[in-house]
Amino acid sequence: MDIAVLDGSPSKRAGWRADRTMAGRPAQCTDLVDGYRCAVDFGEFTVDVGSGTVPRAELAKVVASMSFAVWGDPATWYDIDAAIPGR
Repeated sequence: MDIAVLDGSPSKRAGWRADRTMAGRPAQCTDLVDGYRCAVDFGEFTVDVGSGTVPRAELAKVVASMSFAVWGDPATWYDIDAAIPGR
C-alpha cells in the first residue's frame, strides 16, 4: 500500500468526479492491473492511496483513521510522541 497526501481538494482538479465514498468521504477510484488507486477528498487535502492486495474494506479503515494537522492552526498540531509513536 502506498499513500500520498497532496495539498488541495481533488474536486478542484479537471476530470475528478467522485464515484464512491471511502470512510464517508468522496473518492474517485480506478482499477489497475495490480489493484486500485483512490483519490479521497479531505477538503484541504487529497489522500491518494493505492493498494494491490489490501481489500477495499481494510483500505477504508486506514483512510478513516487518518487525521491531519493544519499548518496555520497550532491547535491541530500533534505532540511528537503522538505523531511518531515508538520513535
